[in-house]
Amino acid sequence: MFPPTAAESIFAVLAVLVALVFNRLLQSLVYRYKTTRLNGPTAESKVFGIARTISQSLDPGSLYESWVEKYGSVFRVHGPFHTERIVLCDPRAVTHVCALDVARYSQTPTNARLLSNIVSTLSFF
Repeated sequence: MFPPTAAESIFAVLAVLVALVFNRLLQSLVYRYKTTRLNGPTAESKVFGIARTISQSLDPGSLYESWVEKYGSVFRVHGPFHTERIVLCDPRAVTHVCALDVARYSQTPTNARLLSNIVSTLSFF
């Protein structure tokens, strides 16, 4: 077997990149049609999302509190590389999501106890 030429190597790399971009576009189209669009803060950058905003904030907790006041207890934030994260600030919603999808959100006993303590503490507010 002969080693691949430079042109063959470049073609292989480009083919993989095109496949990855096509896959990402297809996933975003399917995701867009299957989920409810949530409001949330706009991203400063498609590469970093809102990570810079959070890291530069002196009090990230108050930043999230202001977003809860503006967008409600469930909103989306932009993550790195144009990904989206859903933020749940309602303890009942967190409990519902964790109870609904047990396979995805199964916890170790220590984590389950910690989550139970957090949710029970927040439910009094």
